[in-house]
Amino acid sequence: LFLVSLLSHFGESWLRYDAHFATSITVAATMVAWVLVISQTSRRLHDTDLERAASVERLASVERRLRTTLDALPVATVVVDEQGIILNANPSAARLCNRGVSDLVGESLDRYVDYERPTEDVVLRRHGETDVRSECQVEVVTAPLEWDDVSGTLVALVDVTDRRALEMQLRQSQKLEAVGRLAGGVAHDFNNQLTAILGYVELALAMGKDESVQEFLVQAKVAAEKSAGLTGQLLAFGRKQMLQPQALDINDLLSDYEALLPRVIRETIDVSFDYAADLGTVMVDKVQMDQVIMNLVVNASDAMPDGGHLTLSTANIYLDESFSDKRVVVPAGEYVQFAVSDTGIGMSQDEIEKIFEPFYTTKPVGEGTGLGLSTVYGIVKQSGGFVWAYSEPGRGASFKVYLPRIDGAADEKHAQSVPDDVSTLSATVLVAEDQPQVRELLDRALTMRGCKVLAAPDGEAALDMAESYDGTIDVLVTDAVMPGIGGDELATELTRRMPALKVIFVSGYATANLAKLGIDPGSWSFLQKPTTPGAVVRKIQELLA
Repeated sequence: LFLVSLLSHFGESWLRYDAHFATSITVAATMVAWVLVISQTSRRLHDTDLERAASVERLASVERRLRTTLDALPVATVVVDEQGIILNANPSAARLCNRGVSDLVGESLDRYVDYERPTEDVVLRRHGETDVRSECQVEVVTAPLEWDDVSGTLVALVDVTDRRALEMQLRQSQKLEAVGRLAGGVAHDFNNQLTAILGYVELALAMGKDESVQEFLVQAKVAAEKSAGLTGQLLAFGRKQMLQPQALDINDLLSDYEALLPRVIRETIDVSFDYAADLGTVMVDKVQMDQVIMNLVVNASDAMPDGGHLTLSTANIYLDESFSDKRVVVPAGEYVQFAVSDTGIGMSQDEIEKIFEPFYTTKPVGEGTGLGLSTVYGIVKQSGGFVWAYSEPGRGASFKVYLPRIDGAADEKHAQSVPDDVSTLSATVLVAEDQPQVRELLDRALTMRGCKVLAAPDGEAALDMAESYDGTIDVLVTDAVMPGIGGDELATELTRRMPALKVIFVSGYATANLAKLGIDPGSWSFLQKPTTPGAVVRKIQELLA
């Protein structure tokens, strides 16, 4: 424009000399100016194209980086816009939603995620599946995404279904542990009272002559023994019973029931046995395993009021890490499994979660104590094994017991001899018992049988009596847990002084609890409360013989 003005100025000066020449100069200047303007504009357009190409390349680079990052994430991740439309997704998200990556893009995230369900987590529905089991629980984590020219929300969907199941199992296990400790404590205290009741009833029966009184005493003894059975079940649930484990073949154990079961269950129930070949050996208490089998069989029978089929089966099982990961209390390894399965009414998931709790029962009032399956749980756990229930309403149930497999063959079957009762016994017995009723009972009962008895209320008093006694003490009968000096310390000190002394622990605690107290049940004789004076006398006779 400056050039046009300058040439125009000269053109005006030359106009009075040559008008045609001046006009030519002005037109030429104007054309030059337009050429310059067009050239500048072209350069600017070229620069704009370069910038646009660079922007496209930057956007493509961002997309590649985003795609690479998303694909590498093991967590299901999507990018959504302000309306919740999926702009991008990774393969993990596609697998979680049962869709292809390209299928997810353009769809609404709300189609898959249900925020309204009453659970602690968000429920994710898998595409094309309506079964409840196709749903999973997810934790949703969001973050705003501002990456060059890309904006939106990054949404991570963390599948926590297995984690929640493990947490539920852990809470259930902790709850059962707490209830078991409570049940064991109650049973322990109650067993002290039952020991006194049974003991005095036994003495009264031995002394009484009146037949009517004898009848009343017999009924009182029956009631006390039933109460002892209930406390035994509580102790089994709390894993506080004394066990006498031996190497057993579960096939041999179950074979004993082939002739028995048809007589104890309804005729409308068919029974079959499915034995695994070369079944491994387990280390369990036979009496306790008998109780487990009978409880499971009775439970299955009650679940088939109109008849059905009952199956008892065994198998060698290896539980790998994947199975162990889903059950927090199960170490991987070799197990022997035996299962009791029925075709009965089945159970709901809520019932399965409570089925091993003490006093919980699905039976009508008056038809069950709710201790059968809790007893099974306690015995199996105390034996180092695990038990689970599998069931659906109307489709029967299966209870599977897993016991650790051991090396070696099973012990041979042998009949246990029961020693004859004795009316008199010549021995000096030191009794250490902090429960006054039990201490007085043992004092009177052993004195009546001919024993000289030294009765002490605790370990310290027992040591003083032993120190001051001039004669020979043959047997120490002591409670395991007493204030001050406990039974283990008392027995250790007295056997150090008197190597020939025989020791009998009488306790409501189990072998596991005694081991914690430093007592080796294999080195000492043991009687589980509630017991009777006759049982104590027989045990003394065994030791002195």
